[in-house]
Amino acid sequence: NGYLICQKNNGCYGWSTTVKLCGKSQYCQEGKCVCQNQCESDGNMACKDAYSFYKCIVDGHGCMVYSSSQACSDDDECSNGVCHEDCKNECYRFRSRCNGDGIQNCEKRKSGCWGWSETKLCALGMTCRKTKCSCDDTCLDRNQTECYGDGFRRCETDKHWCRHWGEINPCPEGTECQGGKCR
Repeated sequence: NGYLICQKNNGCYGWSTTVKLCGKSQYCQEGKCVCQNQCESDGNMACKDAYSFYKCIVDGHGCMVYSSSQACSDDDECSNGVCHEDCKNECYRFRSRCNGDGIQNCEKRKSGCWGWSETKLCALGMTCRKTKCSCDDTCLDRNQTECYGDGFRRCETDKHWCRHWGEINPCPEGTECQGGKCR
């Protein structure tokens, strides 16, 4: 990873016999050493693991490189390049839970820790069960009918595919509902 220099020797031009080497954080491009930056700006930090971090520094060639790793203080954890004293995860990635009639998802916070999102309420006629919004079906079969009051009602399916009883259809005068039908 280096280059040769065109130089004048005894009145003639030729390539040098020694190779000019580029630095560890550089590569050779069109006869010049060019920085291969590991990070964006001086002072930026990145976590090595949960308990240590790197700091972005300028090396002797003017390139941006990470320093050797440094440990966080005793009980601190590193997240988003910063050691946090009281960063405790409330939940684990990709987890969900029911909270009343809604769902909460585990999401990464600005601190880098995982916590529960705001509750997203289930649609009307639905309840949260086993981390999903599920129908509160009040009837079993679409087109099923039942007698109700002075008439009958039919089982309907809504836009969420939930089944519930529809409006009451009154029976005509002189008839009564039997077995879900006016007779």
